[in-house]
Amino acid sequence: MKEPKNNATIPFLDKAHRKPSPQDAGIHQLARQRWQDESAKYVYERNIWQKVAFVSLGVNILAVLGMAWVGSQTKIIPYVVEVDKLGAAAAVQRVDTPMVANAATIKAHLARWIENTRSVFTDVAAEKRAVNQAYSAVNNNGPAYAMLNEYFTENQPFKRAANESVTVSVESVQPISEKTWRIEWQEDHRDRNGGLTSHQEQQATVTLVINPPTDEATILVNPLGIYIDSFSWSQRV
Repeated sequence: MKEPKNNATIPFLDKAHRKPSPQDAGIHQLARQRWQDESAKYVYERNIWQKVAFVSLGVNILAVLGMAWVGSQTKIIPYVVEVDKLGAAAAVQRVDTPMVANAATIKAHLARWIENTRSVFTDVAAEKRAVNQAYSAVNNNGPAYAMLNEYFTENQPFKRAANESVTVSVESVQPISEKTWRIEWQEDHRDRNGGLTSHQEQQATVTLVINPPTDEATILVNPLGIYIDSFSWSQRV
């Protein structure tokens, strides 16, 4: 048997080691390009969806914060209702907006101030509220503030409440001039058992200054901006 020559061609080895043809190289290049294109498309779409997800998350966070802020705001809007002599509503206005003082509102304001200042309640909470409201209607920079301090010092309502109560009924509030008003009222003094100890007819003259409020805190305690600048009172005979 003849041995094969060294330069003999072995079909298996020739097929495995032969160089790719130009046609094969083109096919591989096309496949590689398509794979790169698909990979780039996938990366682009992934980035787009990531951005959409972050934007959606940001919108949701802002919505939650906005709802929390809205929920923390006061929803109650106070109103002042002006009534006529029969108790029917004559005018309605929001308290959180400045009101315009007219003759009717000034009368109501002064009548309420006399009631808060001169009444004596056996209920401590009611008396404290009346005293605070009396001070909220007084001009702190005028003589009325010192005069009211002096009156409450000499006639301490909390000590008086231990022995008596005083009920005030305002009869008349009339203007003397644009800034000066006259108030007339009755006072019933009773002991702690309810017995009437004295009935008095009182009168007062007050001067006013009007300073419309500009902040919500002041609007809530004195929406009309009517302040008593000075006053004097005495018993009618």
